[in-house]
Amino acid sequence: MELADAFKDSLDRKGLLGEIRANLRTQVFHCFQSAIASQDELETSRDQLEAQAPATPTDNKLIDELIMEYLEYNGHIHTLSTFVAETSRGKWAKDARNGAADQELRHFLEKALVVEEDQSRLPLICRLIRYIRRPT
Repeated sequence: MELADAFKDSLDRKGLLGEIRANLRTQVFHCFQSAIASQDELETSRDQLEAQAPATPTDNKLIDELIMEYLEYNGHIHTLSTFVAETSRGKWAKDARNGAADQELRHFLEKALVVEEDQSRLPLICRLIRYIRRPT
């Protein structure tokens, strides 16, 4: 057990343990998705499944983008990679803004949420919470 603990501690000190765990979660998720897709393909084609899937409401997409911005701002890279894989939302805003730069994504989100533009780099979700909690 001591060797395993030493190995685990070494990986943790190097910052690799979190990355390995996030990668493992992502891969497990993809395996489950693949198994489900393989089962479904026996019944119907993948194109038919995608055509039948309901579109994600715009509000959910905005919330996902706010969460991704928050995770990235706080350096939760492993959580972010898992979140993007599980939601398949990572490219929605990029598509909606035609591949513009990150600053333009921020502007796009501010406009979509009817939030005043701000030069601070504070995530929009934090700004929204501050706005809600402000004294009236």
